[in-house]
Amino acid sequence: MSGSSRGYFLQQGFLPMGIDSFPVFKQFDTGGRQFHELTATVSSIWAFGFDAVYKIIEGFLCSIWFYKTGHVYFVIQPPRSITADTSLSQLLDTLYSMAAEAGLSEAASAALQLWAVDEHLLAELRRLEAWDVLPEYNEDCSEYVYRVADLVEWKGGVNLNKRNSLKRCFNTPNVAIRPLSKENFSLCFAVEDEWCTHQDCESCGAFAGCLKDSLKNMAAIFDNSIYGGIALYIDDKPAGYAIWEVMGGTKTAYIYFAKSNVTNFNVYLYYMMAKDYLAEAGVEYVNNGYDMGKPGLRTFKKHLSVHELIPKYLCTLSRKSNRA
Repeated sequence: MSGSSRGYFLQQGFLPMGIDSFPVFKQFDTGGRQFHELTATVSSIWAFGFDAVYKIIEGFLCSIWFYKTGHVYFVIQPPRSITADTSLSQLLDTLYSMAAEAGLSEAASAALQLWAVDEHLLAELRRLEAWDVLPEYNEDCSEYVYRVADLVEWKGGVNLNKRNSLKRCFNTPNVAIRPLSKENFSLCFAVEDEWCTHQDCESCGAFAGCLKDSLKNMAAIFDNSIYGGIALYIDDKPAGYAIWEVMGGTKTAYIYFAKSNVTNFNVYLYYMMAKDYLAEAGVEYVNNGYDMGKPGLRTFKKHLSVHELIPKYLCTLSRKSNRA
């Protein structure tokens, strides 16, 4: 079904998403409270895992994501400000009709599922008189936001283990942090190759595909004027790296990759990134994405520092006139 419905949307002028669509999506980056998942970077480098397609309709950036589970979700990213209810309502009318024509819904049933809806857009949807909106919340998809100052200070007894980990890292011989740039980006692949020797390939790529494929896409769009990065070396060998982008008037850094092959050094990467790069540049917050409900990832992100969880909603929309 997903293959045939995707073909329908391509016939309607939707285009395949990927690194070629990055410049288009970049125009919709707002920073600040924007979801990590909806940044131009994440959308572009991970679209391959969902056969995603996109089109600009009524001024909104509309993308469709075809999940391996068979679910098909629509994502709408508004212009920098929503100025009229009519454009949003017209957009929903268009997408609802397309979903029906693509065979994604049954007559007189809720058909349109919008993913990655923030609280502001949810409020706008609820204001529309012609639509019923059913929001669903899953903590697995909420995004972690930290204060840079907290990542640098790590005060109090709750952070004792992290401070002890940092001491062990600082006491490890021959440790160096060096800037990451387009010129030395290949070291990231050396880190990933080592990481892969300890992973179950099928399990690792089950959700969205191989991370190394997304890293190849990252290498293709990496621009020293847009992204920041650091590389961890131990005994002059690559052992970790981190890549981020600062948006929202230098207020928020979005972390796209952060990995270390050495125990405890992932904490060290975040500390050095926050202290020597983000704090120095006046960055106030770090958006570290969501944990997907994975126990190990949740434990790390939850305990990395004091944080705020930014809720993300799946909204099922139905026309009120279609109710029995």
